[in-house]
Amino acid sequence: MISRLFSSVFVTVLILMVGISNAGYAQQTKNDGIDPAGKPLIEVTPDLFHNKPEFDSGWVSINKDQEKTIPHNIGGNPDRYVVELQFKDTGPGGSGVNQEGYGGMEYLDFIGYQNPIMVQTGAYWYGLTEKEIKVKRQYDDNTVDKVRIRIWLQTTPSFDSEWKPIAADGLLKNFDHNLGGDTDEYLVDMQFKDTDNLGVPVGVNQYGYGMIYSYIDPFDLESRGGLWRNLNGSTISVVRGSVDKTAGNFRIRIWKNKNPDYDSGWFTIDNGITESKIHNLGGNSDDYVVDLQFKDEGDEGVNQQFYGNNTYTENDGLAIYRQGAYWYFLTSENISIYREYNDSSAPKARVRIWNSNPYDKKIYLPLVLP
Repeated sequence: MISRLFSSVFVTVLILMVGISNAGYAQQTKNDGIDPAGKPLIEVTPDLFHNKPEFDSGWVSINKDQEKTIPHNIGGNPDRYVVELQFKDTGPGGSGVNQEGYGGMEYLDFIGYQNPIMVQTGAYWYGLTEKEIKVKRQYDDNTVDKVRIRIWLQTTPSFDSEWKPIAADGLLKNFDHNLGGDTDEYLVDMQFKDTDNLGVPVGVNQYGYGMIYSYIDPFDLESRGGLWRNLNGSTISVVRGSVDKTAGNFRIRIWKNKNPDYDSGWFTIDNGITESKIHNLGGNSDDYVVDLQFKDEGDEGVNQQFYGNNTYTENDGLAIYRQGAYWYFLTSENISIYREYNDSSAPKARVRIWNSNPYDKKIYLPLVLP
């Protein structure tokens, strides 16, 4: 009688504990084997960013033209990492938390100069290993006074192309994912890997993310880095720059992610215009993860072409072209999106935000009754 009563009370307490532990976030869990640190991975799904990151550098000051090494010591296989890099402009009246110039931007400025000068702005990450990651701020940059790196252990993507060699020819290649459904639920991650050993090796990187397209020679428009576009229910197209040296392999991962904490939906944005969106998520905006996609009803489709912006001047010095779009001035209430003057890839934009703070990975032992 005492034994049976004790068992009943024990089971009741366990049920109450499990119920309380699960309150407040997604109930569905699944076992995804072993994470990079060698621990069993039980994940809350399907939201990649509704888990706290495995590593958060916090805001780190970085000087112009500085390459900064940030140790993370996660271990395991970096192919299972999801990396996010944000910038902070600390100047008065500046861009605040932003991704202007994401991936870096470089071009020869012919305007007003007998001899053109190289202009380099923005920042990018590279050199990802199981121990560290590197960030480079460009020489002429004015919006990246601080950087912040967060790394998540990969939850199982709906699609993973794995590493695929891509020729440096500026031509479209298709990856078949065949996920179907609504592409508005897709979250896309693209990484590059330096395999050509040309110049200084940069390893796994996002240099030239969205494509750097400019005159770096007075006579030819050239492109470096890479981009994705034409996302639909069966394929996604990628392009590697015509003179690129750091993206010998591409990797595309896609998650079907239905539950951002904020979704602006698709909205029209005119050239040279800022659209401010009120999300009112509150709390600490340092816990936010932002995804910005573009949509063109023509050749580019859903894309991130010239993400962060792309600028170049004509070699006759008569015109300057600004393409792409980016987000900036992220706060606990608002976010701003700017589309460049000559852009043709982002007549529509969509911003989603995830707040990782209220969520964390949990391991729940199954309740086994005799």
